[in-house]
Amino acid sequence: HVNWIVQIPFGWQRNFDSTEIEVQTASRSDRSWGESDVGLVETARLAQKFGIRTLLKPHLWLRNRRDGKWRGEIRMQTEADWQAWFANYRTFILHYARLAEKNGMDGLCVGMELHRTAVEREADWRKLIEAVRAVYRGKLVYAANWGEEFESIPF
Repeated sequence: HVNWIVQIPFGWQRNFDSTEIEVQTASRSDRSWGESDVGLVETARLAQKFGIRTLLKPHLWLRNRRDGKWRGEIRMQTEADWQAWFANYRTFILHYARLAEKNGMDGLCVGMELHRTAVEREADWRKLIEAVRAVYRGKLVYAANWGEEFESIPF
């Protein structure tokens, strides 16, 4: 009685104010196989075989949590840093948009709990969504965190 599954590959960002995002498309161990491109595709194929739809939900993870920050507090120091962050996030999400399109995945989450970026950088998000839509034809969603973020997403 399962209709949908969610697959969650990770992108890695060092700190809440780092511009670089590491995209890990290959498995580094048996534990990360399901997050690799091969694992995502195979899991989606098996789900489709049983009539189960797939939502691909790429997720950013901050490596350094000692500063007490989380992805909802990502904030750059300069406009140039913001542009670099969005360029890197675009590379990250477009990789998964192409993977989802090529493999017939039913939905793609363009962002997850990125509160500050989503609320303060609407124009950048709209450009990003437009770029995703150019390569992916399925359903698009954004996974807002509850409360303030959910109520204030402008796109």
